[in-house]
Amino acid sequence: MKNKFFLLTIIFVFLFLFDASAQINKKDDFSADELGISLGAMSYRGELSDVPNLFSSPSFGLGAFYRYHFSKALAVRADILYGRVKDSDGNDGSNFTNIRNHEFETDIIEISVRAEYSFFDLSTRRETANYFTPYLFGGFGYFSMSPRINIQPNYSKRSFNIPFGVGFKYLLGGTGLVFAAEFGARKTFTDYIDDLGEDLSANLALAAPRSANYYTGNPNDMDMYFYTSFNISYYLHRPEELCPVKIQ
Repeated sequence: MKNKFFLLTIIFVFLFLFDASAQINKKDDFSADELGISLGAMSYRGELSDVPNLFSSPSFGLGAFYRYHFSKALAVRADILYGRVKDSDGNDGSNFTNIRNHEFETDIIEISVRAEYSFFDLSTRRETANYFTPYLFGGFGYFSMSPRINIQPNYSKRSFNIPFGVGFKYLLGGTGLVFAAEFGARKTFTDYIDDLGEDLSANLALAAPRSANYYTGNPNDMDMYFYTSFNISYYLHRPEELCPVKIQ
């Protein structure tokens, strides 16, 4: 499964770069820079929650990004994100989780590079006014974990991830400001975000005094985390300034 995610992402980025190289050779080339910030909520899926726990145990996230447009549709974005994920068996209430009674809280710092595809051309020109567009994104990332409850973890606190997701952005005409709502998932290659990745059944000494039946993670199902955010960015060069009308 991990190899499939890597392969699909490599294919996506390759096709993006191939299309971008064709776009920048066109006479009506569109290129612009954006700087932006994001604020939102982070959530998690793993041994403590089968679905993203955005509503049961949300936490904060904030970030900054730089976006470069190859064309009106294609862009590359570099991000830095800081946030926290957490969960507790107290949110479940089943017999199993009551016995396990596990909780975690982990700070995450992430850097990533991703490709974006916008479905509509944003423009502030009256004759071609598209002030909004949905978009897709995918790329590569690297993140570091800092557990706040288990302060002496016996696992690696760094891993790669694959960020992907969808968004919707709106260009405030004439100002160069872009507002966006975005949902992003992170496919990770670690099972330790929730401190339950160790196969304790293979090491009973490590499990003591805990029961291996309750505290062993599932190494075949890696943890994921999610970032639901509102973004605001600013065009350093506005789109209409980069696409002047040609005078014959």
